[in-house]
Amino acid sequence: MKKNNFKKTKPAKGFKDTFNFHRIKNLKLIGDLEIPYIDRYKGPTPKKIINVLRKPVNPKDCFIHHYLFDYSFDGRNGFWYGCMEDSVREKSYLNKVKKYAGIISPDYSVYVDLPFAHQIWNIYRDRVTCMWLRSLGLNVIFNIRWGDYRTYKIVFYGVEKHSVLAVGSHGLIKHPENRAIFMNGFKEMIRRLEPEALIIYGPYTDEMKIICETNNVKVVHFEAEQVEARKEKN
Repeated sequence: MKKNNFKKTKPAKGFKDTFNFHRIKNLKLIGDLEIPYIDRYKGPTPKKIINVLRKPVNPKDCFIHHYLFDYSFDGRNGFWYGCMEDSVREKSYLNKVKKYAGIISPDYSVYVDLPFAHQIWNIYRDRVTCMWLRSLGLNVIFNIRWGDYRTYKIVFYGVEKHSVLAVGSHGLIKHPENRAIFMNGFKEMIRRLEPEALIIYGPYTDEMKIICETNNVKVVHFEAEQVEARKEKN
């Protein structure tokens, strides 16, 4: 298991941690890429979930999720860039998420047409945020997001088996090509990680249901908020 070399290095005078090194200080980093190890989740599973931009009536009843376009929670106003240790923005984000029963880790996009380096970067950020928030004592379910087969050696590596994981299928089922990429990764995730339970946000298709039932995977399913909103109107 790799050790965090940054902890051994004294930063230069005037150094500002714009890289979020403070978030990995206590994490286990593994492999040549030194990505965080994701250990087994042992906390509660959500009964309700709500996206990070909304204000719930009672946040203690909800898990917060980030199944949104990336610009909604990333970029200049997000909680990665510009969120130095003890900064106003980081404290604001932590004060918000600590009010919830738990969190599903951020869903940074891993589009197959992104450069592979960018896909790795987003996988890394998801893992860092998940384990950093856990290190602060929060209930955080790891959201696992893959791209094509090239990402499998990274995204499934170092994720402890028999855990509770979260998967977002919203927007990935309708188009045949997207559906094939998603389902190939879904099957591989079940085969490699043998999850105890899955939190699924978005369509839960018959094919997914058969795979989960065959492998004795418990499923907690939530429709996408857009679908729920349409149902309420009708």
